[in-house]
Amino acid sequence: MLRQRLVGERGRPMLYFFDCCEDSIRTIPTLQHDDHDPEDVDTEAEDHAYDETRYAVMSRPWIPHTVPLPGSGLPKLPSELTINDLITQRQEKRLAKDYE
Repeated sequence: MLRQRLVGERGRPMLYFFDCCEDSIRTIPTLQHDDHDPEDVDTEAEDHAYDETRYAVMSRPWIPHTVPLPGSGLPKLPSELTINDLITQRQEKRLAKDYE
């Protein structure tokens, strides 16, 4: 899950570290995989910052979106919406409200 967040979606990471996160920036890139469990890190290394980051990430699970094909009906990311998309959404909401 942590790896997925770092890679992100469509070239945009879903996890950022600020310069005040000194221990995370220093230790997470140097961690090695555990020889017996490829989904875990080697606990002999300093992994406290990794553990707290992992707990934070797992408290808010994230499932990557699939890439929407034109006409597929899948929603666009907010950053992909055009002004016309926003106007259309607003009109649809108003129409739905009128029929309630």
